[in-house]
Amino acid sequence: MEALQQLISNLIAFVPSLFGAMLILLVGYILARLLTTMVKKLLKVIGIDKLGERLQSIDVVADSDIQISLSTLMSQVLYYFLMLVVLVAATDILGMPVVSNLVSSAIAYIPDLIAAIIILIVGVIFADVLKGFVVVTCRSFAIPAAGMVGSIVFWFVLVSVLISALSQAQIETSFIIANLSILLGALAFAFALAYGLAAKPLLGGFLAQFYNRGKINPGDTIRIEGNEGIVLSIDRASFTLKVDEQLLIVPLSKLQSETVLVIARAPGSDIFLEQRSRS
Repeated sequence: MEALQQLISNLIAFVPSLFGAMLILLVGYILARLLTTMVKKLLKVIGIDKLGERLQSIDVVADSDIQISLSTLMSQVLYYFLMLVVLVAATDILGMPVVSNLVSSAIAYIPDLIAAIIILIVGVIFADVLKGFVVVTCRSFAIPAAGMVGSIVFWFVLVSVLISALSQAQIETSFIIANLSILLGALAFAFALAYGLAAKPLLGGFLAQFYNRGKINPGDTIRIEGNEGIVLSIDRASFTLKVDEQLLIVPLSKLQSETVLVIARAPGSDIFLEQRSRS
């Protein structure tokens, strides 16, 4: 009977705490819902979803069929953060320090998680912008496989950003970094070697164009390797020579390795060369 009376007394003493915790959960839930709804509308007004649309246009995100709404994502993060705070208050009233400490640890982890998400979003956008810049630059210099070079740059930056985001999220990345460093180093060396050998003639043409700029011009009559004709056009890698009724494409690197005889200059080219020498 004494044990039963003690149990009933403890239960009666616990009832007010239980009702207080339930009241805090109910009020906290209502306030969290109202606040997150207001924040979501505010984020839509300031145009935060445009950043999500920018992410959606990136190939790696578009191919994964992930629908990104930053206003919804951020409001949901805020909602769960508020509910965790409410849960801490409720467990404190119930006298459950173990649960309270566990939830407090989760709350302390949320800022790191948010920072990691921000790093990842900004990093993905930056990697895509850098990819576009590299592709445009390679195409402007007539470098082959511009799309492949841009994709390699994109994935390299994306992997670096992903590792930084995981570190910010307090996830151990030393093992990942060690293995990726070896793998990326080997891939970079193999790509640089293969690409350098493949682009060697093109690079020779670029250098020949730079060092022989103005020595021959469209309209000049020249002789090279026994072929005599009129220079029709010059691009970054070669020049077109009209020999009789045929067109001869000559790499610009030939200007470095072969003797070129300028038989006649194009009309007005001598004046142009004289003005360049004076300037």
